[in-house]
Amino acid sequence: MPYTPIVATLGYVLSPDRRQVLMIHRNSRPDDMHLGKYNGLGGKMEPGEDIAACMRREILEEAGITCESMSLRGTLNWPGFGKHGEDWLGFIFVIDRYSGTPHEGNHE
Repeated sequence: MPYTPIVATLGYVLSPDRRQVLMIHRNSRPDDMHLGKYNGLGGKMEPGEDIAACMRREILEEAGITCESMSLRGTLNWPGFGKHGEDWLGFIFVIDRYSGTPHEGNHE
């Protein structure tokens, strides 16, 4: 069977002094299989999008900030991670410089 994962990004936004990390607390959707957990920001890559553009878009959508500097730190394979057992392939980034003020919360 061919490997056809959902491709996604996961980013960890560092504060300017690098002592804090912006995280999402998944506590707003009762049907969320990750309810109560904390995670970085990110999501699925859209058609025609490269992985860096996906990361910048997801950070802007979820936190309201613009990535000024980010580094790819690795990849992770999550077999069976999806709601219906889909595999996911994640590109993990550290965002160490951004502009704007992060939202107080989001839909997660």
